[in-house]
Amino acid sequence: MKALLIPVAAVSLLALSACGGNSSEPREAAAPAPLSASPSADPTSETFEGLALGLTAASVEKRFGAPDQKGTPTEMGATGTFEADWEWKSLGLRLRMSAATAEEAPTVGAIEIEPPSKLRTSRGIGLGATRAEVEAAYRDALGKGREPDEPDATSETRLILGSVYGGTIFRFEGGKLVSVFVGAAAE
Repeated sequence: MKALLIPVAAVSLLALSACGGNSSEPREAAAPAPLSASPSADPTSETFEGLALGLTAASVEKRFGAPDQKGTPTEMGATGTFEADWEWKSLGLRLRMSAATAEEAPTVGAIEIEPPSKLRTSRGIGLGATRAEVEAAYRDALGKGREPDEPDATSETRLILGSVYGGTIFRFEGGKLVSVFVGAAAE
């Protein structure tokens, strides 16, 4: 069983159910689509070269192929939605797929990239970027989008745009970007 990887500091803010899945042989990484010419209209809900929250399962599989692991939809008590993790190990990509019912075709509810992902955000940020590069690219979004009375959970190892209830979380190790999570890290 494998759970969606959530930035380490956000783990204390939530509990996600682990989803099982079948694995298949890894395949070669597909070349990413060209970068979008314009930044995300809402930097607290980032996109990755056309990959965005709400994208249909069919669109995801058309772009990346079948996932290496595809979890079984599990009902989430907090939301009532059915969620399953889909993972492409060779692409460093994990998606939380979500639907109103177990039978309904899911859409992307959360995105996480980690090594060896080559995907870049709408503002051109990829893994390996420095904290200063990320902050410069998202200067207009820093400190915005939190819920009323929600403390800023940003630290030396993470930068949160928006909120843990819906936003983008950049995680750093040794001053370099090692993962990006988009979606709700807490419910």
